[in-house]
Amino acid sequence: MDSSLATGNRRLQRDSSLTPPTVVGGAAVDYTLFPAVLGALGAALVLARGINYGTGFAGDSLHYIRTAQMLLAGKGFWVDALDAPYTLWPPLYPLTLAAVAGLSGFDPLDVAG
Repeated sequence: MDSSLATGNRRLQRDSSLTPPTVVGGAAVDYTLFPAVLGALGAALVLARGINYGTGFAGDSLHYIRTAQMLLAGKGFWVDALDAPYTLWPPLYPLTLAAVAGLSGFDPLDVAG
């Protein structure tokens, strides 16, 4: 089901189920790729920040990574910095870090970063 949209001397054909094109200065501008472009730019900014300044590990993330290292060493859910069992944080992230690190051969610090 097509309809046409008049813009000056030109006629644009479009599907009526789609949003109408935006006309800027006599030319139709299609914004369907805008979310993908915006997402790609955001990912590039995050990557550039991580390469230049590091990923910014602090606080809880250090306990997650160290607990994953302890799991790989066979010492279980133990936080050696606190000399206590790992009970203050959810266990899924260190478990995931340890699993990916064990399968890939990387250190949990590299997997997390």
